Amino acid sequence: MPVINASTSGPGGIQMGGDASGNLQLQSAGNTIATISSTGVNLSAAGLVFNDSTTQTSGSGAAKAWASFDGTGSIANLTAYNVSSVTRNSTGDYTINFTNALASANYSIIGMAGNSNQAQATNVSVKYGTGQQNGTTSPSLKSTTQCEIVLGIGNSTTYYDSYGISVAVFR
Repeated sequence: MPVINASTSGPGGIQMGGDASGNLQLQSAGNTIATISSTGVNLSAAGLVFNDSTTQTSGSGAAKAWASFDGTGSIANLTAYNVSSVTRNSTGDYTINFTNALASANYSIIGMAGNSNQAQATNVSVKYGTGQQNGTTSPSLKSTTQCEIVLGIGNSTTYYDSYGISVAVFR
C-alpha cells in the first residue's frame, strides 16, 4: 500500500495510505484510526472524539442511540445507530433495544412521530406506569439496555401507531 507520511519525526507519526480497493486508511502510531471507503467513514472503536477529549460513547455532545422506523403493524424501515431492534408491544407502545448498553439509565429521549390526522400532533413519551397520564413518577421501562416509549395525542391515554417515528437518546 502506498504511504504518505505526514510526520516522520518518531514512531508516532501519522500515515495515510490507500490500496487497489479504493479504501483510504489513516494511521497513528501504527494503529488504523479511520478507514474511508465509497460507503462512508469507519472510525476506530473510540468513535468520534470531541475537542474536550470525550468520545461519542462517553461525551454528552452526541446521540448515544437513535432510530427511525414505521411503527404501523410489524416494525419496518428501521434505520438506527446503537439500536439492535424495536418491538411493538401493542398499538402505539414500543420497546427500543440498545446494541451497546448506555453508561447509566440517566438519559433523555426526544422524539417525533407522523400523524395522518393533520389537525393534531402526536406526542412521543417515555411510558410511565401503565398509562401515559396515570400520575406515576417512575418509567415502566428505562434501563441501560432498553426503553419503552408510547405515542399519544394531547392528554389522551389512548395510544396510536405512526408510519414515521424518530427518537434519539442523549446522555
